[in-house]
Order: sequence, then structure tokens, then C-alpha cells
Amino acid sequence: MFEELMFYYYFQFNVHYFLGAIILINTIKVTKDYINLRRNNNLKIIKFKSSYFDLITSVFVILGLCNGVMFQGVLSDISTEYSQIWTGKMIIIFITSFVLLIIQLVFSLLLLNYKRKD
Repeated sequence: MFEELMFYYYFQFNVHYFLGAIILINTIKVTKDYINLRRNNNLKIIKFKSSYFDLITSVFVILGLCNGVMFQGVLSDISTEYSQIWTGKMIIIFITSFVLLIIQLVFSLLLLNYKRKD
């Protein structure tokens, strides 16, 4: 029964890929906004509230990924064979997403400081 359930686990695991993609998109957006602001020096281009909303969304995504990492611990208690496969993937997604969150936070703070200078 458990073997059959784990055969379809990749359907559930796809959610973690989508969560990582959300953080990647948010990071690209805030980076693009900062580059456009530096290049054009025009504050009307940037929607600052949207970058805050994207940052909050990314924090919630990281919390969701933390729950996924905790579930991998539960999975390792049930089966070491399957946990070795999925835990490595989960850790890679989590670390990559966390680094992207830090980059997003840095560019959000740079946007805020750039707005205050002008």
C-alpha cells in the first residue's frame, strides 16, 4: 500500500516546484524594478506596494517549504528508501528558494532606500 502511495508522490511534490517558481518570479520582478529605476531614474515606473506584497508572498512560500521539509522528516520515519530520494530534492528547493528570498529582500531594501534618497 505504501509503495503504491509513494509511486504517486511526485504529484504532491510538484507543489514544491511551483512554490520555488513563485519566489523566482518575485525575485525577478523586484530585480527588474530596481534595474529599471537605476537606469531611468523615474519613480513612476515602480509600484512599491507590489514589491512589498511580493515579499510577503515569498515569506509565506518559505513557510510552506519549511512545512515540506518537516514532512520529509515524517517520511524518513516511515521509509528510508523514499526519504533519501525526496529529501535531497526538497533541501535543494528550500535552499535555492531561501537564497532567492534573501536576494529579493536585498533588492526590496535597495528600492526603499533609493526612494528615500530622491
